[in-house]
Amino acid sequence: MRSYASSFVGGRLALLSVALAGGCANISHTSSARVGDDGAGVLALDASAPEPPPPAPHLEVAPVGSTVAEGPATGASSKPGNLYATLPYRGVSMAGAEFGASFGGLFNGPNLGTMPGDYYYPTSDLGKGGPNWPASGGTAVETDSMIRYFLDKGMNTVRLPFRWERLQRTLTSSKLLTGAQVVATFDPTELAALEASVRTLTAAGFTVLVDVHNYAYYTSASEIASAKGGDPLGSANVPDLAFENLWIGLASIYANNARVIFDLMNEPNTPPDPSGKPAGYEWYLAAQAAVNGIRSIGAHNLVLVCGNQFAGPGAFVSGGWSDPLKEFKDPENNFAFEVHDYPDTKFGTGNTCTGGAGGTVEGVMNDLRKFVTWAKKYNARGFLGEFAAGVDINADAACDTAMQQMLTFVTANPAIFIGWTYWAAGAGFGADNPMNYSFFNPGREAPQWKVLAPFLVGRKP
Repeated sequence: MRSYASSFVGGRLALLSVALAGGCANISHTSSARVGDDGAGVLALDASAPEPPPPAPHLEVAPVGSTVAEGPATGASSKPGNLYATLPYRGVSMAGAEFGASFGGLFNGPNLGTMPGDYYYPTSDLGKGGPNWPASGGTAVETDSMIRYFLDKGMNTVRLPFRWERLQRTLTSSKLLTGAQVVATFDPTELAALEASVRTLTAAGFTVLVDVHNYAYYTSASEIASAKGGDPLGSANVPDLAFENLWIGLASIYANNARVIFDLMNEPNTPPDPSGKPAGYEWYLAAQAAVNGIRSIGAHNLVLVCGNQFAGPGAFVSGGWSDPLKEFKDPENNFAFEVHDYPDTKFGTGNTCTGGAGGTVEGVMNDLRKFVTWAKKYNARGFLGEFAAGVDINADAACDTAMQQMLTFVTANPAIFIGWTYWAAGAGFGADNPMNYSFFNPGREAPQWKVLAPFLVGRKP
């Protein structure tokens, strides 16, 4: 998502948007919300909920369900569970653990922040309050309400963003390490919070995308203290070996758990390339190192590789920032390339999807077509990891049209796409956020759900 800061003003979430050329970036939050206790108690998690089958290796996945033609889902908006709900992975990002830091490695203060005052992990105990919201029942919203709500809507996937710097306070880059050696360098409190969220979500029946939300940068403690940005992957301070070690550690925790997907890096922001190499080559090198490390310890999990230049699908063209990824090799052949696309005119932070400098309806469709053309050429799979129809319930109709056309196109190409996750849910986004609206306005739903419904299979009450 495009970078923005939010603050609680006059009972509404005021958004300060920064339009960033060349792709989408997320997220510098000073987020706020008003959270009330719904008195629901603790959710009894349904461990018997059906597990979505993991896809076969990316060159061999057979189309799932019916094939539909590109275009709007005409006549399908009122009834969920129709032929549009065919892709294996359908869900939402649950944000919170990446709050307080932006792309490029800038943090909101002179340190990593504290839980839950500056950031928090979804499903964690927010009884003491979270970023700028009262200490009044946060757990009821994040765990009791949201988990049940999204499952009943037919979502089966949660993308879980977090910051590398918080999990691993010092890089391991002098030599290749074992999984146990890397895990020993993880901050115990941070690791416990991450594991608790993954455990709660997978027990409920979700597949979880473990998402390193760092834009291909890492910021040291001294850089944070001096309010400096971080260093890109491939630099002297953040060599690819450090990234490989990070994923060796994470993979050793979740190896072969079919409900955990490895989302290598959120929206790489064009790390500098080696001399003489084409644009985007460094991100290819880093991603290749990460998957080599994952497979070296025997982990077979599905891997998602975000496109370069903030994961824009338009960068998957000959000579584009993501074109070097055509050289990416996975010994398990179990991966997909992740793209993010927003149709609004403010790069993911606006409610208008016609005209202006942002994506617009035709703009996002053109970008997705470019990606599909590239993916067919190189026998690649895709995952739409971020998209939205405006930032709140007041988005114009063109945003709904764009989302409908995007999801119809994605679903019409099951030989390429394996799924999608909407951006984003989380109590920190406030009451007007489409994914939050029903929790703060009982009995009412955001209009975006009318568009999403045909692409989901709701559970029976």
